[in-house]
Amino acid sequence: MISAKRNWARSKEGRAWAQEVKRRAGYKCQKCAATKRLCAHHITDYWQAPELRGDLTNGECLCLSCHNKEHRARDRRKHVWGFAPVPG
Repeated sequence: MISAKRNWARSKEGRAWAQEVKRRAGYKCQKCAATKRLCAHHITDYWQAPELRGDLTNGECLCLSCHNKEHRARDRRKHVWGFAPVPG
Protein backbone atom coordinates (compact mmCIF):
# COMPACT_ATOMS: atom_id res chain seq x y z
CA MET A 1 0.00 0.00 0.00
CA ILE A 2 2.85 2.39 0.80
CA SER A 3 4.28 2.13 -2.71
CA ALA A 4 0.85 2.76 -4.30
CA LYS A 5 0.44 5.87 -2.12
CA ARG A 6 3.96 7.03 -2.91
CA ASN A 7 3.38 6.51 -6.64
CA TRP A 8 0.16 8.55 -6.50
CA ALA A 9 1.81 11.30 -4.43
CA ARG A 10 4.53 11.62 -7.08
CA SER A 11 2.10 11.61 -9.99
CA LYS A 12 0.97 14.79 -11.73
CA GLU A 13 -2.45 14.44 -10.06
CA GLY A 14 -0.93 13.87 -6.61
CA ARG A 15 1.43 16.84 -6.87
CA ALA A 16 -1.43 19.08 -8.07
CA TRP A 17 -3.61 17.93 -5.15
CA ALA A 18 -0.85 18.65 -2.64
CA GLN A 19 -0.17 22.09 -4.10
CA GLU A 20 -3.87 23.01 -4.02
CA VAL A 21 -4.28 21.79 -0.42
CA LYS A 22 -1.39 24.07 0.60
CA ARG A 23 -2.70 27.00 -1.45
CA ARG A 24 -6.19 26.71 0.07
CA ALA A 25 -4.61 26.81 3.54
CA GLY A 26 -2.73 29.99 2.70
CA TYR A 27 0.58 28.12 2.84
CA LYS A 28 0.27 27.79 6.63
CA CYS A 29 0.05 24.75 8.86
CA GLN A 30 -3.58 24.33 9.87
CA LYS A 31 -2.51 23.23 13.39
CA CYS A 32 0.24 25.68 14.38
CA ALA A 33 0.37 28.28 11.55
CA ALA A 34 3.99 27.46 10.64
CA THR A 35 4.93 28.43 7.09
CA LYS A 36 7.95 26.16 6.47
CA ARG A 37 8.29 22.45 5.66
CA LEU A 38 4.63 22.06 4.71
CA CYS A 39 2.96 18.76 3.81
CA ALA A 40 -0.41 17.98 2.30
CA HIS A 41 -1.98 15.40 4.64
CA HIS A 42 -4.88 13.05 3.94
CA ILE A 43 -7.40 13.44 6.79
CA THR A 44 -8.89 10.01 6.14
CA ASP A 45 -6.12 7.49 5.57
CA TYR A 46 -5.38 6.65 1.95
CA TRP A 47 -5.77 2.92 2.66
CA GLN A 48 -9.21 3.44 4.27
CA ALA A 49 -10.70 5.42 1.40
CA PRO A 50 -8.57 5.43 -1.76
CA GLU A 51 -11.46 7.06 -3.62
CA LEU A 52 -10.87 10.22 -1.51
CA ARG A 53 -7.18 10.53 -2.33
CA GLY A 54 -7.74 13.40 -4.80
CA ASP A 55 -10.61 15.03 -2.89
CA LEU A 56 -9.54 18.45 -1.61
CA THR A 57 -11.93 18.21 1.34
CA ASN A 58 -9.89 15.22 2.52
CA GLY A 59 -6.69 17.26 2.70
CA GLU A 60 -5.13 19.55 5.24
CA CYS A 61 -1.89 21.48 5.19
CA LEU A 62 0.44 20.56 8.05
CA CYS A 63 4.04 21.42 8.83
CA LEU A 64 6.36 18.43 9.02
CA SER A 65 6.32 18.48 12.84
CA CYS A 66 2.50 18.48 13.08
CA HIS A 67 2.29 15.91 10.27
CA ASN A 68 4.58 13.56 12.19
CA LYS A 69 2.57 14.11 15.41
CA GLU A 70 -0.66 13.32 13.56
CA HIS A 71 0.77 10.07 12.21
CA ARG A 72 2.11 9.04 15.63
CA ALA A 73 -1.34 9.68 17.15
CA ARG A 74 -3.01 7.78 14.30
CA ASP A 75 -0.63 4.86 14.80
CA ARG A 76 -1.56 4.76 18.51
CA ARG A 77 -5.28 4.69 17.58
CA LYS A 78 -4.64 1.83 15.15
CA HIS A 79 -2.84 -0.09 17.90
CA VAL A 80 -5.68 0.39 20.41
CA TRP A 81 -8.64 -0.12 18.09
CA GLY A 82 -7.08 -2.13 15.29
CA PHE A 83 -7.91 0.63 12.83
CA ALA A 84 -7.88 4.42 12.62
CA PRO A 85 -11.45 5.70 12.86
CA VAL A 86 -12.66 7.97 10.10
CA PRO A 87 -12.89 11.54 11.47
CA GLY A 88 -16.46 12.63 11.91
